[in-house]
Amino acid sequence: KVIQELTSLTSHASRELGLWLRERRVEMKVLSSSYEVLENLVKISRPERSGETKARALRRLQDYLGSIGKKFEEYGELFVVDLHGAVLASSTASAGASSLGKDWLSQARGDETITLKAVWDPVLGSGVMVIAEPIRTAGGTLLGAMGAKVSFRDIDRILRDYSKDPSQELYLVTRAGEILTSSRGLTGPFMTARLDPATIHDL
Repeated sequence: KVIQELTSLTSHASRELGLWLRERRVEMKVLSSSYEVLENLVKISRPERSGETKARALRRLQDYLGSIGKKFEEYGELFVVDLHGAVLASSTASAGASSLGKDWLSQARGDETITLKAVWDPVLGSGVMVIAEPIRTAGGTLLGAMGAKVSFRDIDRILRDYSKDPSQELYLVTRAGEILTSSRGLTGPFMTARLDPATIHDL
């Protein structure tokens, strides 16, 4: 009976976590294709535009990301990068600190959602992962990407909601068995605890 209950809890929590991630991806697709992002990035990207026009577009893009960041608490940061991966604008004061890694451009050219490995964010005091979507003109020209640093706080809440019995604990782990978070929270450094290899094999 205990195994059946845990299996049921895990199944329900997994479905909700999957839904949560899909919602974040849909939000990023919508935000990355918004008029404010696309129009201002076009102005910034065109070499024939004056410095004043580009500066004004950068300010508008920065202001837009800041306003969106206040509405979506799930995101620790929203940012836009150019084709070189340089951060042009951010919803936070730490613009330039975010990165999409080495292979993001090839993924963007293939119109793939870019998802980076989870890391610990000391400012947010939470595990985070970056999700990004390509930014293209109506004609299909790739201009860059819009990324979001997604906090694990909602994931923590989902796991807690499905594990109300003090004797039970739910974990979110990577394929390698690294523990990302649990219904009781993390007690040690991020992603240093692992499940037993035999347990991973059984899963």
